[in-house]
Amino acid sequence: MSTKRDLHTLFIKHNTDFGTLSKKALSEVILKIIFFAQGGTRINHIKAELDQVVKGSVSERMITDALHILEKDEKIISKRGKYSIDPKLKTNLDKSVKDYTEL
Repeated sequence: MSTKRDLHTLFIKHNTDFGTLSKKALSEVILKIIFFAQGGTRINHIKAELDQVVKGSVSERMITDALHILEKDEKIISKRGKYSIDPKLKTNLDKSVKDYTEL
C-alpha cells in the first residue's frame, strides 16, 4: 500500500501577502491527508497533519471550508464527523497508485 513517502511532489498555491493557502489548494492537501488516512479521518487528525506540512496556522474554519469544497466536488463523503474519499474516486485513486508503484 502507498505511504506519504510515495507522494514525491506537492504543489501548493501560497499567498505570500497573507501567508495562507488558497481554499482550493488547502482542499487538495486535505484530500491527500484523507486518502492516506485509510478508512477516514476526523477534523482533529486533519489539523494535526496540516500542522506538520503547512508553515503557519490553519484554522478549523479554513479546514471546514475546504472540506465543504471537497464534498461539493464529490471527492469526499462525511459520516458521523468522519471524512473519507468518495468510493467512486477511491477506485480511480487506488488504480493510479497501483499503476505508479508498478513502474
